[in-house]
Amino acid sequence: MIEPLSKIMTGIITGLGKQGVASIFTIIAYWVIGIPFTLFYVFEFQGKFYGIWLGATVSILFIFICSYLIMLRTDFQKLFKEAN
Repeated sequence: MIEPLSKIMTGIITGLGKQGVASIFTIIAYWVIGIPFTLFYVFEFQGKFYGIWLGATVSILFIFICSYLIMLRTDFQKLFKEAN
């Protein structure tokens, strides 16, 4: 359920013109958090396939939370005035 919401939030952020910030969070989510978490869980705890799915889920959750925080900090009234 988190992945579709994460994709929707990423689309909204792209529409806001903040692709750079979203891409940085995506890189951090997968390369800094997801892959090390997966490797640690699979090899240290013998998590096997659960570790792979759990690492991807943690990455997507991180992207969703960061996207949500970007949305909270966006001043939509200012964007509406700039659009008109």
